[in-house]
Amino acid sequence: MAYRLFWSRPSDLNRRPFDYESRLRCGIYISFTKALDFSTLLGRAMAGMRSTFAEFERDIIRERVIAGIANARANGRPHGRPRTAALKREEILRLKKSRLNHSQISRKLKISRGSVINQVRG
Repeated sequence: MAYRLFWSRPSDLNRRPFDYESRLRCGIYISFTKALDFSTLLGRAMAGMRSTFAEFERDIIRERVIAGIANARANGRPHGRPRTAALKREEILRLKKSRLNHSQISRKLKISRGSVINQVRG
C-alpha cells in the first residue's frame, strides 16, 4: 500500500509496485489518496498511462530547456558558471614563474588545484 503516488518519470519506476506485488503474491497495491488499485487490469492500465504522460511531460521540459540554452548562446549570453580560473591566468603564470607549486598557487588564489594545472598547460 502507498499513501500517495507522484508522477514518476521513467516507465520502469512506475512498474516497481507491480514487481513488488508479484514477488509477495499478495495481488493488491492500493493508493490511499488516488482511486487506483493496481491489482486490477484497469488500475494497471491507468498507471501505465500516467507513466507515459509523465515521461512525455519530462521530454517536453527537456526540449524547452535545450532550446532556451541554444537561444541564449545564439544571442551571446553565456550559459553556466563563469570560469574564474581563466580570469586569474596571468597571475597563475606569474606565480608559477616564481617557483610556487600548483598546490601553493591554488591555496593563495583560492581556486582548485585542477584549475591551476589547466591554466598552466594552456
